[in-house]
Order: sequence, then C-alpha cells, then structure tokens
Amino acid sequence: MAFSKRLIENSISLKTSDFGKGFLCVEYDQNSIPKPKTGRFRLVGGYKSVYLPYIIGMSESPLKIELEIRDKPDDSKLPIRQSISILESQLTFGERFYFVCSACGKSFDRLYMRPECEFFHCRECLNLVYESTTINKRSLYGYRYIMVGLKKLMDKEAELKNVYYAGRLTKKRAALLEKKDRLLGLAPKKPQGAFLERIST
Repeated sequence: MAFSKRLIENSISLKTSDFGKGFLCVEYDQNSIPKPKTGRFRLVGGYKSVYLPYIIGMSESPLKIELEIRDKPDDSKLPIRQSISILESQLTFGERFYFVCSACGKSFDRLYMRPECEFFHCRECLNLVYESTTINKRSLYGYRYIMVGLKKLMDKEAELKNVYYAGRLTKKRAALLEKKDRLLGLAPKKPQGAFLERIST
C-alpha cells in the first residue's frame, strides 16, 4: 500500500527504551526456563494515543515482542495484535537492540504508527518525513523554526549533568550537537549577517 507523505511529528513513535532499561535481561524460573517479560505503557503522537500491553518470549530466537494495540486500557473491543522481531548488535561496551520492520525486513531503532493506521512500521514504509524537510528555507517561518529549535536544544544542554566522560563527549551531548548541526542546515546558504550573529550567540 502506497502512503502519501505525512509528518513524523504527527505520528506515534515506538522506541526500545519505551520498554524500560534492561527489558531483555533474562530471568529464569525454577526449571531454568527463561521467563517471558510482560508489561504495558501508553504512547501519544499528534492527536492519537494507544495503550500497549506486551509480552516478550525470552526463549524465542529471534526475540519477538507481541503487542496488543488498544485505544484505552479498558477497551472492550478486540485488540489489534502485532508481532515485532528484535535484532541485537554488539557494541564495544554493551549491546544495542533494533526493531525489524515487518513490512520491509530492515532494522530500525524506531517504528512509527500513522494517525490513520493501526500497526507500527518504519518511516520509509509509511512515507513519513520530518517537518524540517518541508519548510521553505528562505521564509520567515523557516528562520523562526530554527531559532525555536535552537532554544529547545540549548535548554536540554543546560539540563545535562555530564558533558564529558573520560575526556570525550557524552552520547547525550554528542546527540544534541548533531541535532544542532542538522537544524542549522535549514538556514539559507547566504543568510543576512544579523541572523548569523543571533545563531552564534
């Protein structure tokens, strides 16, 4: 099914961190059989929200998250069910997990649900784009979008407890700098001098 373009900001985003820290740490029962993990949480995106009870079969390979997608906790309707596979990637320190999009088979750290849809897929399959890619770079709204975005990122930077660790930027600090660079890429190639001065201060 081909989708028209829609903003990511108006869609629901599902991340591995939504399942909590250590959500794939294995626990065993008295017979040394891995216990399934269960839980529930709510996600909101745009004008839509979903309630997600889930179960993870820890003895399966590859691991799979079985979701029940509901509009509200006490919804009497039969829930929409979706199975999402998980891939593990070994890093220098620890490991990282990715979702496998059931539509294309590629791995992503996030999956999305469009407002009119009932399943999670990757943004490529759902034809989702960031608002920043739709903005006229030379318009007044484009300038305002950049300045508001920079203010939000600066506020987040001010809340960071650690900027450096072992002489290197922390992951959170590096991620904020990357977002700044991406945001400043919206600016016209030859903006007015006053605009450059506001950005640099």
